[in-house]
Amino acid sequence: MPTRLATAPFYFVRHGETDWNLQDRLQGWVDIPLNETGRTQARAAAAALSASPITSICASPLDRALETATIIQETLGVPLEVIDELKEVGCGENEGRQKKHWDTRTDTDWRDGKSKPVGGESFSEFLERILTGVEISLNKPGPVLIVSHGQVFRTLIQSIRAHLDEHTPNGIPMYLEPISEGRGGWALYVMRDTD
Repeated sequence: MPTRLATAPFYFVRHGETDWNLQDRLQGWVDIPLNETGRTQARAAAAALSASPITSICASPLDRALETATIIQETLGVPLEVIDELKEVGCGENEGRQKKHWDTRTDTDWRDGKSKPVGGESFSEFLERILTGVEISLNKPGPVLIVSHGQVFRTLIQSIRAHLDEHTPNGIPMYLEPISEGRGGWALYVMRDTD
């Protein structure tokens, strides 16, 4: 686990669905709004989190994450702060293209620092940025809810040694807490409605 991160439990929600999610397009830093399904997902996340002891929300400034966070904030009634470092990975020239052209999940050259998209971020730049964003967030009064993006979450959980057996779902709350001393890593719980 990066020692710079506070070892405090926190919540995470990936933004609700957008039309570009449905079209399997790389969104990166492009401001794509939620679609109606995404807004419904955000309202469901708010309901799922309504009994949680969240005291602060930190969100990416990109429309899809900020709208999700705002919908949740309206239910929880806690302070919301925009943290620029929580933005999605900058995909550069690949933004708007379908993921089959470039997929951060499978591009090992990008992860190994051997390639970088034109106008985009290297993996090391992205990792440093998001760790800074999470560090800023976890220094707020907690427990904190972070509302951000899929690649942010995948990269974060790899760096703190947590695990998710599925693609990061849109609008589903996750709860992360440090594993007891000596074992390292973090436990991750998906907060799905089981009814």
